[in-house]
Amino acid sequence: MTSRSGAHSLTDLLVVVLVAQATAPSLTGESKGLLDSLLRVATLFAWSVALGARRSCGCTGART
Repeated sequence: MTSRSGAHSLTDLLVVVLVAQATAPSLTGESKGLLDSLLRVATLFAWSVALGARRSCGCTGART
């Protein structure tokens, strides 16, 4: 499967949903600290970028 510039994948949608879930407590007032949500979002984006970079370089971790 090839990826085009500007195309969104299922992984992108998953990241958006996870970010929404991570920020929901601070947006609805259930959480008193904003730092908690910011840390969760930063972690999700870091994993997303790391896994996206690994996928785009063709690194699968399998040794031949």
